Amino acid sequence: MVISTGEQALVWADVTEFTLAMEASESTMAKRMLSWVDRCVQGWLPNSGGRFLQQAGDAVLLAFADTESAWQAAEHLRRDWQALTRLDGASWGRDLRVALHWGRVWQGPQGYVAHSLNQLARLSQEVVAGRVWMSEAFWVRLSDTRQRSCEDLGWMHFRHLDSPIRVFQVCGPESHTARSGDASPDLSGPRPRLVVQSAARTGAFEWTQAMTEALRLDPELEVSALAPGAQELAQAISTLRMAHADYLLWFQPAQGGRARVVLLAAPLGFEVANWVVAAEGAQEIDPGLGRATRQAWRRHASACAQSQPARSLSHGVLRHAALSLMHAGQLRDFDRAHELLEVWHERFKRSAEPLIWKALWQVMRHTRGLPGASIQAARKHASEALRLEPEHPHAWAAKGFVLGHLEGDAQGGLRDLEQAQALKPGFVWSGVYGSVLWCMAGDARRGLNEAGLALSHLSTDGLADYALGLAGHAAVFAGQLPQGLRWLEASWRAQRYHSPTVRMLVVAHQMLGHLATARLFLRELHLLEPQLTARSYLARNRAGHARRAEMAHWMIQAGLPRK
Repeated sequence: MVISTGEQALVWADVTEFTLAMEASESTMAKRMLSWVDRCVQGWLPNSGGRFLQQAGDAVLLAFADTESAWQAAEHLRRDWQALTRLDGASWGRDLRVALHWGRVWQGPQGYVAHSLNQLARLSQEVVAGRVWMSEAFWVRLSDTRQRSCEDLGWMHFRHLDSPIRVFQVCGPESHTARSGDASPDLSGPRPRLVVQSAARTGAFEWTQAMTEALRLDPELEVSALAPGAQELAQAISTLRMAHADYLLWFQPAQGGRARVVLLAAPLGFEVANWVVAAEGAQEIDPGLGRATRQAWRRHASACAQSQPARSLSHGVLRHAALSLMHAGQLRDFDRAHELLEVWHERFKRSAEPLIWKALWQVMRHTRGLPGASIQAARKHASEALRLEPEHPHAWAAKGFVLGHLEGDAQGGLRDLEQAQALKPGFVWSGVYGSVLWCMAGDARRGLNEAGLALSHLSTDGLADYALGLAGHAAVFAGQLPQGLRWLEASWRAQRYHSPTVRMLVVAHQMLGHLATARLFLRELHLLEPQLTARSYLARNRAGHARRAEMAHWMIQAGLPRK
């Protein structure tokens, strides 16, 4: 009788150049191989929930109910093999290689058979010595792949397999376990995950690859491709769930030379947007489709931020929701942004990033003229972020911004920004914050230089508009009014509720003699800060800059009440 064991995680491990090692010392290698298998089967395997399926020469095949246990098994196998081979000074030909896959296997009286085993065997033959490779089918079932140190090797074609397999490699010989809270300055935290898939057809693979590359231009997205497959909408929704993704971009060929591209959102496959495109030659992606997709997921994520419970949002959408409401939302959204930041921090207690933004939330509360900004809370969040990740450049930059804006210590803040710059030369936020603090210290020309250098490294994510607003302040203070207005107006068009930008637009237009425009922006400012007067503006806490009195003067000229 043949029975199916159901879908499960499969682990294949073998030794490179084992035949040469056996020829050199057959008895030694045989003993070590049998001892290695015994340590696995009689040792940790039963407690890990895994099953020993079979051994073929130097290869061992294991099965697990979940990918997490299989991931850990790769480390167990590697560690056990290293412990055994460490007894011998020679190391040639004894590196272990491991392949991980997900699929169904069939059990009969004499062993196991399945197409998934064929795929796993072909994959294992190509693994680099000492490395761990996994198929995309395995990768997408891992929990929180964003926190794992892996490299996408792309699609690979294997002998006797019609369809290619997308392969991931665990980075570093020692990195076989999850790395949560990685202190690497290049990590920006969880991002929404979008997968691209096409229904099986001629050119489907090319379309999927081209669309994936187009969407990877968005630094706020984690984009990956799935092998062509789903033919109907119901199948596409099922694929979205199995991939543990936030969004699925699905290409569906249609009759008459036209096709549909649909953007679906997790968890129920809600249709966010759809477009009609040419079915033939679809591998030549229209750049407008990539831009439209990026705009569509942002609109959907921002809508979820305002309508869905914070705890129901995925990690990636949660981060985007918190930062979009914090920077571009209306004033009534500001407390909601703090609620999202709290949930983000609760999920990633060992990560500095949510603490960084909680500190900056306090700074923005002050600059927007909202009551209740807490210097103590901002200082506490920044210090805790540095305790968790002492070499995180944004943590140092946030601490410096808190010192300058909330405590009035511009020089102390600049010292922290220098530390951030030393940790990551060219770091955008140390330059952008530095432009503000140099203006506060009275050196506007230096502030403008810092802003220009920072903007040359600026990505096109949702925070770029906030950075443009801060750079616009420096340009106006340095006397570069046309440049300052361009930056400020670009920032204001995207973030109309950031009152410091509107204040500076009032000042810049009044300085240039654009009196009517200055009054229009003053009206916008009163909607954001109804109680604002020249006296209340000048009486804010000791944080501020050397040009505050001058700013108050120009706002009075535009019509701001004195008291």
